[in-house]
Amino acid sequence: MEIKGDSASSHQNLHHNTDHQYIFETISLPENMNFMPVLGNGHVGFQVMSDSVHLNGLYNGEKGLSHRARIPNYANILITNFAELNGSVKYAMDVRSGIFRTSFSPKSAAYKLDHLIYAHRFYSRAIVNQLFISLLNCTTGENTAAEVDGVVIKIGQYPGNATDDIEFAASGSEGVQPRETDGKNPTEGVPIRKICGSTKTVEDPIYQQDPSNCCVLWNHVPEEITLGTTRKTSMSFTFVMTVDEHFSVAEQEMMDVLAQTDLDLLDTHIREWKHFWDDFAVELDNSDDALSLSRTIHASIFYLASSLPSPSVNQPRSAFGGLSPTGLGRGGSNLSDYEGHVFWDAETWMHPPILLMSPVWSAEMLHYRATKAFPAAQDYAKETGYSGIRFPWESAFTGREVTQPCCPLVAANQQHVTADISHALRLHLAATRDIHWLKREGCKLAIPIAQFWASRAKFNGTTGKYDIRRNEDVMGPDEDHEDVDNNVYTNIAAKQALQFGQFAACVCDDSEQGNWTRIADNMAIPYDSQLNYHPQFEGYRPGMQIKQADAVLAGYPLQFPMPPATRRNDLAMYENVTRATGPAMTWAMYAINHLDLGARDRAADMLARSYRHNVELPFLVWRELSAERADTGAVNFLTGAGGFLQAIMFGYAGIRIHLDRLVLQRPSLPPAAAHFRLRGIHFLRSRFTLTIAAQSVRVEFTECGRDLTIVIGASQQDVICGAHSRVYDITNQYAEIRPKSDSDFHSCHMSSH
Repeated sequence: MEIKGDSASSHQNLHHNTDHQYIFETISLPENMNFMPVLGNGHVGFQVMSDSVHLNGLYNGEKGLSHRARIPNYANILITNFAELNGSVKYAMDVRSGIFRTSFSPKSAAYKLDHLIYAHRFYSRAIVNQLFISLLNCTTGENTAAEVDGVVIKIGQYPGNATDDIEFAASGSEGVQPRETDGKNPTEGVPIRKICGSTKTVEDPIYQQDPSNCCVLWNHVPEEITLGTTRKTSMSFTFVMTVDEHFSVAEQEMMDVLAQTDLDLLDTHIREWKHFWDDFAVELDNSDDALSLSRTIHASIFYLASSLPSPSVNQPRSAFGGLSPTGLGRGGSNLSDYEGHVFWDAETWMHPPILLMSPVWSAEMLHYRATKAFPAAQDYAKETGYSGIRFPWESAFTGREVTQPCCPLVAANQQHVTADISHALRLHLAATRDIHWLKREGCKLAIPIAQFWASRAKFNGTTGKYDIRRNEDVMGPDEDHEDVDNNVYTNIAAKQALQFGQFAACVCDDSEQGNWTRIADNMAIPYDSQLNYHPQFEGYRPGMQIKQADAVLAGYPLQFPMPPATRRNDLAMYENVTRATGPAMTWAMYAINHLDLGARDRAADMLARSYRHNVELPFLVWRELSAERADTGAVNFLTGAGGFLQAIMFGYAGIRIHLDRLVLQRPSLPPAAAHFRLRGIHFLRSRFTLTIAAQSVRVEFTECGRDLTIVIGASQQDVICGAHSRVYDITNQYAEIRPKSDSDFHSCHMSSH
């Protein structure tokens, strides 16, 4: 097809955009292909050049063997004869447009070939490959035509072996034809191939009566394209794979996609990503010193967002199935990918930055816990002798415990996940004040979570405190110590879950509320008065090695009140005994806690440690374990990305969210940056931009969904927003943003900590 006028803008801009903060280019692929980019749109996900596609909510395997079902990747299309064509190849991941691009330029300079692959952000059932061939030096057309005449571009399609997870019926073709497109798309009339089937094994027949369905469609991919004598300046070809649990939906999506011109299809995708980056962005200056940090920020945001549902979709979509440590594009039966399961990682590590990006995404993540995972959580509490709801350490399709048979102690002991979910509920309510959500879903979770902890904590007549003891299984985040009494993180998180449950029961007029505040106020919190620090658990001795951040999480993210000296001692006690081989997100938490104490040099060291050895070039893909180890751990490790982004947004930007206010606490520049801006922060149906420079910190409200007040130091002002919005200077000031009217919660009160 010929590209004319402005309609070619999207394709051309892919070349003219040289912003290296968003585009990661290379002339050679990584030696370990696990570090290829992972693309997705919340419905489908895949790793570039891999033979697997994964579908939101599609799992196969019984109980602890459940894992994301592998779908053969019919969109894994490669040009196979670059070497024969004699030229140069360049690869680029453009996170601003969500496109992986392979560009080929022959030595003759007669043409240029661009191969684009992306998970379409609007047509969310579709994975798209597009070939754009541009003929160069075309003033007369004669020389170029001669040079390209007879050039053969060979194409290989590599879906991989048949899947072990889905029983597909025999492949069909010729049965589905794209409707007429008035000559807009060169693929019209080409047969569409299709396979449909069901997963082989249900996760648990109590909660899943029938296997899950899956249908895959793809249009024909030729083995080669021959360039002949032509007066056209360019040609393009589009190859599409659509996936859904319903054949009719996958078919309609295929028809809708093929009805577009190639460039319109590309434009629609780019426009959706543009809306995202226009709505929210973290921006640093363009200096060489800040480039590495800036690129890591943009990559981390992109890989997180790629596993979340598209804001706009062309078809009604199935409910979001939760966010796993390696996202939607990986999972399978590979234990290193955590099999696509949902852990505490979702609520503790990934949820806070997602909440600032989009409260809609935040609600989607919590909706998974309130709906699909809820019945099994009720049963799990009863089965283990407790009240309320108890969430498993790992969950998938049904919400039952799906931890591998290898690791029963981890599944039994890491009960803090149930309190972690309450923490995320509280943050969501604080950032949105969505009372309708609270009454519809929030209280449904918060109240029985409090009931669980009230039944779990046992009164100690000797100390007068409530204990959470090992004889009923306790393990904190530090998995090197697996059966302990009164883990400080677990007990503080449970204390806060009890407080929030009491508060939620008041707001929702729930008659079942107990005296949970009394238990919370008397929860045992290990503290050593001589050394003025929090032992990680009863019996912890200074110098004991730990796997990852545990007790220090009391300061952040739990925001447990303590004197600065105690917090400083906690950091000193645990920083040097935390395993260097621990997971990536640990060091980001140390960075935030150091920033809160004003230790900027130490924070900078911890920030660097949180990403420099855990983000793999050239495409800035996160790995769970440091590059200093041969074992990578999980790849596309969104848990690490989430922890790192918290260090940027909640550490350097100084954002703290409480039920009654948002605090801007010591906003400061990240290392090497001369300018730092968070644009489009969502809070109380409003949005604001925080701009930090060497000598100034400013806040500007760009949207106001309700009347707000900003408190700067000792002064209080009404927020002026919209066409006549003003900029508020908070340089060297403590600032708070509050609702002007604080009647949302009526007479219900709760500690803001």
